[in-house]
Amino acid sequence: MVFLLFSVAKTDAQKIGEWISYLPYQSGKTVTQSETKVYYGTEWSILQVDKEDFSTERMSKVDGLSDIGIDEIAYDIYKSQLVIAYSNGNIDILKGDRIFNLPNIKLNTDLTGNKTINDIHISDNRIYLSTGFGLVTISSDDLLFGFTTFTDIPINDAVTFNNQIYIATDEGVYFAPIDGSQNLIDFSLWKLIDNNFGLPILYESTGVSVFQEKLYFIAEDILYQLEGNGIIEIWPSGSSNASVSFLSSEGSNLMIGVTGQEGRGDILFYNGNDFVINGRDCSDRIQDIIEDQFGRVWYADEFEGFRSASSFKEDCQIMNINSPFSHKVSDISLKNDNIY
Repeated sequence: MVFLLFSVAKTDAQKIGEWISYLPYQSGKTVTQSETKVYYGTEWSILQVDKEDFSTERMSKVDGLSDIGIDEIAYDIYKSQLVIAYSNGNIDILKGDRIFNLPNIKLNTDLTGNKTINDIHISDNRIYLSTGFGLVTISSDDLLFGFTTFTDIPINDAVTFNNQIYIATDEGVYFAPIDGSQNLIDFSLWKLIDNNFGLPILYESTGVSVFQEKLYFIAEDILYQLEGNGIIEIWPSGSSNASVSFLSSEGSNLMIGVTGQEGRGDILFYNGNDFVINGRDCSDRIQDIIEDQFGRVWYADEFEGFRSASSFKEDCQIMNINSPFSHKVSDISLKNDNIY
């Protein structure tokens, strides 16, 4: 087994001279929030939206970010810092006006597999990274890397619940105690929610979440709730010919991202008893979603524009950000004091 060794790498990123970036802000890959701001992650940069006046601020590599190719972002409410994960395994921590770069996964030459960070889960003083090679932990206090569990299977999502850590993988949902009673590095000690719970012998899970003190997870496009030593089927995809792609419990509802046969996406809002499906104008190719403390819903959608709604029952408004449509620029010209 190859062990992953990390050293501390906390450095302040430097701005690149006086350059200004004109990057596309037409779609969101991921979304998270602090008490006062909503953060959208695009492939190239971060868009910050003020919750009070809806003013926006952009942040890219010329403003101090260390990389491009953002895959996931998550706000650490415990330490008031934004965690930014890039597709090559690089990590930035945005805290106030300072950026700390943690390039350890990106630079580790012993890792020959997929370094993509698929999910960021933050609980108390620990940051859990679900990656293509396993589960990586970081202390949110001092930004030092902790244990790494090599799984040999991609981890798609992770959550802590009832003193356990649950991970959704390409080969099912595994769990282990986080009270120190077990060596979490040894993946052979982890338990699988398997056919003893009524699941297929082989299944894929794309998401796991906690809502109203209950654990929910996706297995083969069906939403389940863990109940004691068994499971309850909450939403069968067969009833709508849709696949379940992600879960979000950041709000008053459990929000389930589903994709139909035509590639169009919807969000199911589940209050613990009933489902509500949002309007079509809120989601086309939905990637992520959150609900803030005012009941507003913020949609990260791949297709044309950042979207928000005053509540999960209302229509969406599209925030049109003045920016290029694409990053693929092949020519540039000046005419009558205008740049084309």
